Amino acid sequence: MNKEIDKTEAVLYDEQKQRIRDCLVLNPDATLTEITSYAYNDEKIDSRSKEGRLVKQFLLDNKIEYKNKSVTQRDRISLTEEQKEFVRNNYKGQNYVDLAKTLFNNDRLTHVTLECREVNNYIQELQKNDPDAPKDLLDNTVYIPSERGADSTSGTYFPPRRTDQTVFRINKYLNIGWSADTLKASQQKMVDMLQRYLNTFSFCYQINTYKTNNDRQLFEDSFIRYTYDKPDLSQEELDQFIVLCTEVVTAATILQQVEDLRDMLRNSTSDGEGRNIKMQLNEAISNLQTEYNQCRARQQKLYKSLVDDRSKRIAQRQEENASILNLVQAWKDEERRKGILILAEAQKKNLHEEAKRLSSMDELKAVIRGINTDEMVNG
Repeated sequence: MNKEIDKTEAVLYDEQKQRIRDCLVLNPDATLTEITSYAYNDEKIDSRSKEGRLVKQFLLDNKIEYKNKSVTQRDRISLTEEQKEFVRNNYKGQNYVDLAKTLFNNDRLTHVTLECREVNNYIQELQKNDPDAPKDLLDNTVYIPSERGADSTSGTYFPPRRTDQTVFRINKYLNIGWSADTLKASQQKMVDMLQRYLNTFSFCYQINTYKTNNDRQLFEDSFIRYTYDKPDLSQEELDQFIVLCTEVVTAATILQQVEDLRDMLRNSTSDGEGRNIKMQLNEAISNLQTEYNQCRARQQKLYKSLVDDRSKRIAQRQEENASILNLVQAWKDEERRKGILILAEAQKKNLHEEAKRLSSMDELKAVIRGINTDEMVNG
């Protein structure tokens, strides 16, 4: 008579481990619940129990494949050397979820998937050996991930505080291939000023008002594209660019609402009630289109105003610089003229001294008078 296996202990005995292997030999397509029931000789146990968790851990530790709800259980994710190198070169300033999506070419990954967890674990290992890594943000991301999903966030936006982080943001949105180690003087000035712009209270306040990561990234993308090459913005112009980027996000939101209403319109019925719904949807779409056009008009007007005002300011500065250059050139010309006069006077004085010296020479006088040496001696 077989002794019933004790289920109260939170460990797997050798007999249970062997029954797990036997189950998979007899039925390679067995689910985790079926394997657990066979291992413990109890059909009432399922994979959600503590016994099921023990069986699952045993399968993972021994890399034994099984099927769970018709989906083959995957092995633990391991990064290749090429993937690790990519992470090392790009983890500063970028969200680990975005890195995982790029590495595994899968936009559906979230912070709870195995790929993202493995990337995050590797980033934390890198940051333990990096003395310059920020201590208040382990994953060095733009935002703190939320449990509500990949498209929403309740975390706080963290602006870049180092040159390499700022350069990464520029490359992320503009793909211009800058390197933090080989920046030219003009590029370094742009990066420094953009970093200051991104750390202003007004920018951080506005971006933290958005509740989805897509809106935040769109706002940051628009702001960086508009301002990264403008290191001379005044505070008033900076505020206006923030308003301009806000309009960009608003326009994108309106378009999304229009698409949602159009989907509802396509799915509505053609009966009496359906016709009323279609009329209301068409009216709502028309109002949103009008609002979108107004938003675009505000964007164009504000952008034109910013460009024109900045062009006038740059032109005025160039005129002022030209005036200063002309004064400097005139001063240099005056100095040169005075120098030439001084040289001429000195040359004239030297000629006068030479003439006096020559006029006092007896030999020269004798030559001039036509007297030779013998005449002077004998005479």
